[in-house]
Amino acid sequence: MVLIPPISNVLSISSNRLRDYTFFTDRDSDGDLHGALVAANLSVERHDDHFDRYKIVEDHEWIALCASKGWIGVTSDRRIRGNALSQRAIISGQGRVLINIGKAKHAEKGANFVASLDLIFAFLDETPGPWLAKIYLRRDGVRLWLPPREEKENSHE
Repeated sequence: MVLIPPISNVLSISSNRLRDYTFFTDRDSDGDLHGALVAANLSVERHDDHFDRYKIVEDHEWIALCASKGWIGVTSDRRIRGNALSQRAIISGQGRVLINIGKAKHAEKGANFVASLDLIFAFLDETPGPWLAKIYLRRDGVRLWLPPREEKENSHE
C-alpha cells in the first residue's frame, strides 16, 4: 500500500483554522479516510452518527443534511454528479461536496486529503456553494465540477 505522508502545509495551518469548516464523511468514506481527517484535528462528522447504520441512506439525504448544517460533504462516489436528486439537494441547499478522485485505498485518500489541506482550504475560502468539486491524488489540486445547473446550461454550446 502506498501512502502519501501528510507532509502538507497542515503544520502551517493554525489549530483554530483547522476547525473553520466541518467535514462530513459519507458511509463510503468511513474508516481510514475518516480517521485521517480526525487525526489531523479537523472538525469531522461521521455518517453513522447521524443516520441509522442499518438503513440505506440515499446520497441526496446526507447531502441535504450537510447543506442544512453548512458542512462540507466528503465522498469517493463519483456517481453523485449524475444523480438528479443529489444535484437538487446540492443546488437547493447551497451544498458543497468534495469528491476524492483516483484509484486508491481510503487510507491513501485520507493521507492525500490531509496533505492537500492548504489547497482545500483555499478552495473553500474562494468558492461559495453550491458545487461539487474533485480532490485529486498526489496534491494535484481541487477542481470545481461545474455546478449542475450551469453544466446543463453549458451542455448546448
